[in-house]
Amino acid sequence: MSDERGEVQRNTQADMERLTLDQSRIQNAVAISSNVQFSSPILKLDVDCFEDLFEWLSLADLRSLRRMCKRLKQVVDYFIKTHYPAVKMGYGRIELHEDKIDQFQQLHLTSVEMIKEAKIYFNEITVKEIDVFKGILPQVERLKINTWQLSANEGNFYESILKWCSNLKYLSIDLIHYAIIGEDNEWLKQQCPTIEHVAMDDNDVGGPGMAGVFPDLKTFFELNPNIQTFSTTFHLLRINGNVFLGSNVKVDQLNVYGDCFHEYGMNVICELLNQLHDQGFYQRLHMEASYITLQEELDLIISVRGMEKLYLDFCSSDKLTLAPKPEIKELGISYVGDYIALDAVAKSLMNVERVCIGQGKVEEIIPFLRYARKVKEIKVGRLDEGAHFENGVIDLPALNKERKGLAGASKITIYVHEDVFLATKMALMKTDFSLVTLKRAEAVEWIHQLRY
Repeated sequence: MSDERGEVQRNTQADMERLTLDQSRIQNAVAISSNVQFSSPILKLDVDCFEDLFEWLSLADLRSLRRMCKRLKQVVDYFIKTHYPAVKMGYGRIELHEDKIDQFQQLHLTSVEMIKEAKIYFNEITVKEIDVFKGILPQVERLKINTWQLSANEGNFYESILKWCSNLKYLSIDLIHYAIIGEDNEWLKQQCPTIEHVAMDDNDVGGPGMAGVFPDLKTFFELNPNIQTFSTTFHLLRINGNVFLGSNVKVDQLNVYGDCFHEYGMNVICELLNQLHDQGFYQRLHMEASYITLQEELDLIISVRGMEKLYLDFCSSDKLTLAPKPEIKELGISYVGDYIALDAVAKSLMNVERVCIGQGKVEEIIPFLRYARKVKEIKVGRLDEGAHFENGVIDLPALNKERKGLAGASKITIYVHEDVFLATKMALMKTDFSLVTLKRAEAVEWIHQLRY
């Protein structure tokens, strides 16, 4: 009888424990549904522990993790912000299309208030449509306009748009040879005291039918000496060369880009650039040249003065090389292949600090490990299988050994796609060696093209 009584007591106690457990689960569920943070063992970890753990996760995993609770969202957001600046969270930027203007109107006010960058894509725009997004213009810091014109009698670009951009730092007008942005380009006759960077892109189309000559460009730069950077194409710069030659206009940095196969040839462009540099129009030059087929073209490019950053895209049957150019601090090559002799390049560019390769093999960065003492960063967009790279894993110890062979060499950070980073980390259990370290591409904001 006592055994039966004891069994009943034990069952009753077990039922009470289960009830207590169920009540606890219900309370936790209520806490979650009420957005009340609850205690969890993982949340007791130190922030440094979180960071060590996060290094083993993909960015997709981190995005999922941040949705678990408020505390994890804060920790993950801080980690991404401090470790992966190339990853932009939230509604920092927006694209406005004429057929999607309703989507913009449906955004929550909190999201709208976060917008700092806007890209406008309209074939033709009316005041009614401008009124929809005019409210964000005072807060926008970067504005890009692509192929649009104001409807008849709808005002001009300055009065309708630019006048309201009181915090604008960067203005880009794309495909400007098609755009009609007000009679006589009135916006070029206005003061815009906050703008620091202007970009004008005619798609490097060439040909007299597409010639966009803007005599008032000189006036615009004279009225706005705060502009430090000007970005444009080979073609637009060439046909507006006389606007700047002999002027007192000065910018700190000129970004110029385009194709090398136009009928006017690179000799005309390079001669103009040297003239502009000698008169003080620009101090530093960033150039991106595409479809280079001849050594002669490459030699002309290298002869341009003030060159600090050079990005090259080859289309040659011969192996090309670069003459010594100590001014160049950053070099980019879209695809190495058999186009260029990298050993000679690494020796010639004795002061290069950053190298970006769009697609290539690990062995194609070895010349910079062996010969370029000042290189500190190398970025590879897409890696092909080859020596020192197999099954998605980079042989970092071998690269570190190559770097050790160069006396006085600086430590190099190599940025790669996330899949390669994680596979290498899993295989080697470490990515940081004495002279070489590996990071995922998102760990750096690297603008590797000038066509903003």
